[in-house]
Amino acid sequence: MGVCPTEKFAAQNSIAKCSVFLVAKDLLVTAGHCARSPEECERYAWLFDYREGEVDDGKIPVKE
Repeated sequence: MGVCPTEKFAAQNSIAKCSVFLVAKDLLVTAGHCARSPEECERYAWLFDYREGEVDDGKIPVKE
């Protein structure tokens, strides 16, 4: 990942590109550099409530 091993989260898995939060059931907010168009936004998978170490197999549970 290119960070110093002494960094606090150096060994933590990193799957994120940007952070996001919900403001309504079907509306999220993120920074402009994360998704520059609605089409780009729709190509991403948005993951909420992920916490490192909650699953033993390393797989991220997905609700559809």
